[in-house]
Amino acid sequence: MLFRSDGHDFGATHVIAYVGDEPVGAVRVRWFQSFAMPERLAVIQRFRGHNIGQLLLERCRQLAEGRGCNMLYAQVLPSDTKYWEKHSWRRLVPEQASSGPKHIVAMVRAVDPSKPLPEVEAPEAIVLRREPQLDSTGRPLGTASN
Repeated sequence: MLFRSDGHDFGATHVIAYVGDEPVGAVRVRWFQSFAMPERLAVIQRFRGHNIGQLLLERCRQLAEGRGCNMLYAQVLPSDTKYWEKHSWRRLVPEQASSGPKHIVAMVRAVDPSKPLPEVEAPEAIVLRREPQLDSTGRPLGTASN
């Protein structure tokens, strides 16, 4: 599966899981003032079911802890919420939220599991983000180059 850049790749941390010399999974982590946002979690199909996704998310948690973050925040597809809930994530708002044709569910997890999750408000501007429209070269529309 090929992902097009949304302009956030260069400011993010990319974590890659290997089995031997073969990359088998990856996740991107974006950094905000008090939280980290794992995104684009992917594991090659033949390696699914071996906790690689969980290992990638645990590494995100460790990195966030090292940076002083107190919460992890993710936006996931409704069909994936059970996977995330199985790994100690909870829904930020009970119902799924929507931003146009894409439905997402905001999920959160405390970085330090021994501490309670901070109280979080879920205003629309935080829970729902609008991805930029991209031109044929993959650049966001409205940039100086297009």
